[in-house]
Amino acid sequence: MEALLRHLLGEDPRDIEVPDLVAWWDSHDAARGRFARPLETAVAAGFRADRLGYAFASGYVCALEHLLPELGGVPAALAVTESAGNRPRDITTTLTAEGDAFRLSGEKTFVTLGEAADQLVIIARDASETERVALVAVRIPRSRVGVTLVPAAPAAFVPEIPHSRATFAGVRVTAEERLDGDGYLAIMKPFRTVEDIFVHAAILGLLVRYGRQAVWPHGVIERLVSAIVALGGIADLPPLAPTTHLALAGVLETTGRFLDGELPSLAQQLPPTARERLFRDAAIFGVAARARAQRRVTAWASLAPA
Repeated sequence: MEALLRHLLGEDPRDIEVPDLVAWWDSHDAARGRFARPLETAVAAGFRADRLGYAFASGYVCALEHLLPELGGVPAALAVTESAGNRPRDITTTLTAEGDAFRLSGEKTFVTLGEAADQLVIIARDASETERVALVAVRIPRSRVGVTLVPAAPAAFVPEIPHSRATFAGVRVTAEERLDGDGYLAIMKPFRTVEDIFVHAAILGLLVRYGRQAVWPHGVIERLVSAIVALGGIADLPPLAPTTHLALAGVLETTGRFLDGELPSLAQQLPPTARERLFRDAAIFGVAARARAQRRVTAWASLAPA
């Protein structure tokens, strides 16, 4: 972490224009080559981003790598959401045994990164379990025969990040591509927390660069850096523990007050293009706010004395 802090506080903070998401992966890979820990890669890549969308992309990819080190840092997407929602009972995509392999069939309505991902991590029902909903996770290349990705229209904020509808038409999945463990408890549920940690850390890395570029007060930079250090510690905690959820909620509440209270004024000191993108993309800070609030309530309730 000390090397990362030196990077944030000592590297040249001037803009490096990134033309598109394909080019962004080169910057992401450069950060990964310098910092092996996924959380530090996310922050260092965020620092080099010229907009929130690219910081988000690095945080998202690093969050998946944190849960699945075997991804090796390649751009990957988690496919969960279906037409009925993203709760376990909403999942109808099915993995069915076929000899010594499997067939994957179903549809996902909203896959972040979508066609920009090299690998897809898909949550599906285990067809062998007929008495209960049992979820599994598989990892396959985006280019696998039977996989169809249909791009959605760009969002009003962070439009650089693509989203897709995915269809799996009897896609062959090898035994090695079926991931170990319960798909819900090992991947789907913890990813909600891990994604919050990593995406916010990456965005804070970008804000540190903005602050140094615009010569914000040292106290502001120090608070941003301290929040990154806190998130680095939280990333090492069990992602399903209520204590982890509360520690994360505290950091996000502190940074939220900065984003709502101080950032709009400080952003006026940024170059016009950076400022316009920041205001355009600010809605990303509110994504999944309701889920985070519920997670916080549930965590407190679980720790209440009997």
